[in-house]
Amino acid sequence: MLLGVGFVNYLDLRTALVTCLLPTGINRDAIRLVGNSSLAGGRLCLLSPGERAQAEKLAKSVRHIELSGREDFQQAFTEEMLFPEL
Repeated sequence: MLLGVGFVNYLDLRTALVTCLLPTGINRDAIRLVGNSSLAGGRLCLLSPGERAQAEKLAKSVRHIELSGREDFQQAFTEEMLFPEL
């Protein structure tokens, strides 16, 4: 599992798992923190026509799902805001 977001540079992986910031059941050893991957991806797309074509193809296959208006999401989100008992 690659975790690519800028704040992972400051993330304590153990704490993220204990507080359920990351899904439960994930093997800690399977997680690789890659930092700000969007910057690297942007560079690849600028420098490589092949990578840019791949990114465009992927972008066309993405489907946006609005979760905020779904009743089932609101319920699940509210329930999961509680930290687990340690």
